[in-house]
Amino acid sequence: MNELTKQRDELFENVSRVFGAKPEFLWARDPHSCVFRREDTGKWFAVIMKVKREKIIIGATGEVMVIDLKCDPLMTGSMLTNEGIYPAYHMNKKNWITVLLDGTVPTEEIMMLIDMSYQLGAPRQKTRQVMRTPYWIIPINNDYYDIEEAIECSPDKPLEWHQRYNFSQGDTVYLYVTAPTSAIKYKFHIDKVEILENEPKGRNKVVYMRFVRRYDESVFTFGRLKEYGVTAVRGPRTIPMGLVRAIEDYENEGN
Repeated sequence: MNELTKQRDELFENVSRVFGAKPEFLWARDPHSCVFRREDTGKWFAVIMKVKREKIIIGATGEVMVIDLKCDPLMTGSMLTNEGIYPAYHMNKKNWITVLLDGTVPTEEIMMLIDMSYQLGAPRQKTRQVMRTPYWIIPINNDYYDIEEAIECSPDKPLEWHQRYNFSQGDTVYLYVTAPTSAIKYKFHIDKVEILENEPKGRNKVVYMRFVRRYDESVFTFGRLKEYGVTAVRGPRTIPMGLVRAIEDYENEGN
């Protein structure tokens, strides 16, 4: 495998699987460089190029593949503190970043950045919906809370879940069982969010979650999640839409 394009080629496969987008090679003189665009808007959400390293890193030599990605301006500054991420090359430096494709940044982390870039390119009327993803992962340790027992005792009754996160009615929650299982095993829907009176902020919210289904613990393992940019599940967090689509595809196949 060509070392120069190794990580680029990995991304080709991942982006095609997750977003259904194919690379478009627009420059006849440069067969290594391409763009990915959203099908609904036609906007680019990733640009891959072969450039001289000195264009990105002062004093560096040789050539490197890079990917330009859209970035929330509020996050750009913090992103640039990470190794392998630089001000955008050939793009607006306020709204784009450049990431080296030489292995400095793991592919799973780049996929997470690609997911952010993809969402930022959504149609304007959908921006509010996109910025708030109604899909969550919550880690759960069976040593402290027996979720199976809770489900068996009240299969038709929503479970009470005290959380301070921004859950809303209608959200979907996937429960990730920690080691040694290390996989998404349960799916819930949030039926109601109740604010309790006379309780301090941070402990005044109760979420009522309705059990939907179980997954085989061999399917959505931590290793599988990393392919979609989920590199840690230490607390409630939103999840990339690519992973949501993978789960929905799995369900639609009758599993």
